[in-house]
Amino acid sequence: MKDFEVSKRYAKAFIELISVDEHAELLEDIRGLQEILTENPEIIRSVHLMILSHPRKKKLVTALAENMNFAERWQSLFMLLVQKRRFSSILTILECMEDTILQENNRVKVTLSVARKHDDQTMQNITRLLEDILKKKVEFKTRVRPELIAGFHAETSSLIIDGSVKNNLERFIKEKIPQN
Repeated sequence: MKDFEVSKRYAKAFIELISVDEHAELLEDIRGLQEILTENPEIIRSVHLMILSHPRKKKLVTALAENMNFAERWQSLFMLLVQKRRFSSILTILECMEDTILQENNRVKVTLSVARKHDDQTMQNITRLLEDILKKKVEFKTRVRPELIAGFHAETSSLIIDGSVKNNLERFIKEKIPQN
């Protein structure tokens, strides 16, 4: 919990350095960094642990920041995190930044799991349903999970909506079949 609160403070401070009309570019940077760091977790480990010398860590975080819209600011943040030994929190900080920017624009990130790929009309219906429930525009990250059988499972950072057949069957079994 403490690490999450610290991550939120780093995120808030960084966002305050960027003008509101540049938040779209910042969001682009955030998502690019999330993709790079998620696909290459060894970067975080290498920078966080004492594997690399300080000059090599600096070279690595400089390379990580160099193609970003706000390269100098990213490099400063990365070096601060290295100095404070908090680089391992970078993905949480990026997620807090993304959530903050989306929230400012009355949007929310939703991880949507479906049993199979759906046509555009069905996805629009799910989108409208979730926007009505959440009272915000939704941005999807969609995953196909056949084990859901049918229906969908939607998750935000603070809410889970499980309309899957799998969940309904599990609840039915718990309610109707006595447990020993």
